Amino acid sequence: MNQRLMHVQGVLAGDPFPYTSAEEPQEIYLAKFTPDEPLTPVEGHAVTELYLNLGSQAPDVAAGDRLTVTGSLSERQMVTRSGKIRRGGVYQIFVTEWSC
Repeated sequence: MNQRLMHVQGVLAGDPFPYTSAEEPQEIYLAKFTPDEPLTPVEGHAVTELYLNLGSQAPDVAAGDRLTVTGSLSERQMVTRSGKIRRGGVYQIFVTEWSC
């Protein structure tokens, strides 16, 4: 899937948590995010919950905070603890800017 830049408003559905994987050169912080309006990265497929990739610095935000984020949307294959790729993947926004 091609990445595309977008501007999205919504609510954090969970606190940011550290995440380490083979795909990332260093630990990153991810947070579950519920956009105010469903995103449609693929025709006919609405995304109502996704992850924010907040980079390597822990942001000062918590579950329930309303955010406006700018970044690129992409599909990410999540790897389970046993090393298997989870079917379907999840969507994430690589955050370049955010505000409360």
